[in-house]
Amino acid sequence: MMARQEYCYSWYAAAFKGLFGGLEIRLRHGDSAAISKSIATEINQPHGLTMGEIEKPGMQYLGTHHQKPVLIDFDHEEGAKAVGYVMGLNSVTDYWDTTAHLLDDTRREQGGVNERRECVQGVAEDGGFATLKPYQDYACRIDGGKALIALYNNFVKAWDRAIDDRTRSASTACVSRELPCGSPPARLLDKAEPSDATVQIVLTQPEEQDKTIKETYFRAVTQASLAAGYLYVENQYFQYEEWARHLLAERKKVVAAWKAGSLKAGKTMRDLPVMHVFIVIPVPERAQMVPRTHDTLATLGQHAGMTGQNTMIDDYNKQPKTRPVKPGFGISTEVEVKLPDVVQHANGINKPGVMTLESEFGLKVSVAMLNVSAFDKDRWRYREIYIHSKLMLVDDVFMTLGSANLNQRSMAVDSEINIATDDHRVARDLRKRVWRMHSGGLVDGGGGTKAEIIDAYGNWVKLMKDNRGKKNSYSENSADKKMTGFLLPLEDNRSSTLRLG
Repeated sequence: MMARQEYCYSWYAAAFKGLFGGLEIRLRHGDSAAISKSIATEINQPHGLTMGEIEKPGMQYLGTHHQKPVLIDFDHEEGAKAVGYVMGLNSVTDYWDTTAHLLDDTRREQGGVNERRECVQGVAEDGGFATLKPYQDYACRIDGGKALIALYNNFVKAWDRAIDDRTRSASTACVSRELPCGSPPARLLDKAEPSDATVQIVLTQPEEQDKTIKETYFRAVTQASLAAGYLYVENQYFQYEEWARHLLAERKKVVAAWKAGSLKAGKTMRDLPVMHVFIVIPVPERAQMVPRTHDTLATLGQHAGMTGQNTMIDDYNKQPKTRPVKPGFGISTEVEVKLPDVVQHANGINKPGVMTLESEFGLKVSVAMLNVSAFDKDRWRYREIYIHSKLMLVDDVFMTLGSANLNQRSMAVDSEINIATDDHRVARDLRKRVWRMHSGGLVDGGGGTKAEIIDAYGNWVKLMKDNRGKKNSYSENSADKKMTGFLLPLEDNRSSTLRLG
């Protein structure tokens, strides 16, 4: 491991000195003024340094370059062999895995980094793993077309901006994402074939005040609410309360219109189409990320699994509202006990119950995490599959994936890049592949009809509960302990009054 670190350090040192012909590296620095302007319009702004919080300066001055695109042979042979990738994973071997997500795959890297460390809760530390934990993410390949021009322009603008300082404006030669600097490679302007997909490259780029990824996530929810089929979200950070509130607001509009009769013809409230929401997220990697995850889930009434944060909030709320003090001369008085910001904020969230979700919003929501199970070293062992994904699927008609998490950093602060498509073939195929992988082949939603999605949701939730029972079983019988697929209800017994994310 040390030898590899030394090699990487030496390689980068040589590259920065220009010792490799034809290779140049530039570093992107966040523009604090642009970031401040970008987050100023956010509803759920960071609260500053109260109770030790460091969100605001952490966002304003530590904005990162979080994009992970790859573009190959853009101009070679007029773009005839051009190919690009938009993905969530970094291009390092630490992030390698297979869809089998084996318990301890010897082909995975040894050692670990912070976000990959073991997070074992409520049980004795289960050490002895030789490799990094299993890892879940996606990459999308783009073969030709104008989407590659958008990838190229994104790179050139960032390259030009990074040439000398962090505030330089983008090159005026390629400010439009429709055309590249100079003449576009001719083959990338070929007429689309019927088999081609229509795609869009969307960004978060504070220096350009570009929030098209946020727009995509919000508009997709609005359109999905009208169709009321399914919404599938798989994301490393589920910490964007504003998006969860938007989902409820859009669904409430649909329910109100249904009650008023504008969306139905001779039907009752029992016929209201219910949207089924599937959320798959990891246990927050740090305790300080528990509050925002808890609050976003609580907005959708799905905070029950955040047992540690729930208990901490309840304990604070049970404390006396005032405490006596003695200023002197034998005189005592009462002063108000101020609750931590995190607790005050959580207290203000509505937290709809199951019946309210369905009757007022026409929603059914499930929240899962992923584990792998295997008989290893003479016992059954379970290990978290770390979810680094940033994927959303809607009604088999929309898909987006890329580098953007569902948190304020990715929607307003860091540079991000996603691909989006309304090609139903892409969305349907990915839905079936992902759901089969997570469910051990038991759930895929079939053709995606409303009846099939309802069945899939019921089977999905049942499988989560069955797997939890197997994991918690004291039996050593394989049939009692081996999970089917990877799905488990999200559970986290940690708490924090500090807030990051």
